[in-house]
Amino acid sequence: MTDKAAVVGLRASGMSFRGIGEVLGVDQRTAARNFKRIMATNSYERKKGSGKTRKTTEREDQLIIREVRKDRMITSKTIKTNLTTLQVSRQTIRRRINECSEFRSQWQTKKPFISEANRVKRVAWCRHHPPRITHVHNYPILFCNYLF
Repeated sequence: MTDKAAVVGLRASGMSFRGIGEVLGVDQRTAARNFKRIMATNSYERKKGSGKTRKTTEREDQLIIREVRKDRMITSKTIKTNLTTLQVSRQTIRRRINECSEFRSQWQTKKPFISEANRVKRVAWCRHHPPRITHVHNYPILFCNYLF
């Protein structure tokens, strides 16, 4: 049961707002305000339109997502630079990208660079050194040096 629903239940049982506040760990005025709002609207839900207004329009959100689709590794700073009409913070751009379920955060893996000459030398070494077979607890285990 939520605190708002508990306020109605406790008030119906004859408890004062001061007592309700002590039981729920909120100020008595908060309990009274919640009770009054629930009785007026007949609902426990927030009023529609309450909360901070959205800084970007649906069109601007689409532009942000289009930039990310073009280049998955683009930064929010670059998006802000590319979209000059967009006057929002980089954090807001990151939030809009996270809202889109198509994109999930991921780390780019860094692979060591192996030149073609080094690759040829590695394959030659592997072909020159035959695989070794070792027995551990009577189970044969194959250690192979070949690159596939």
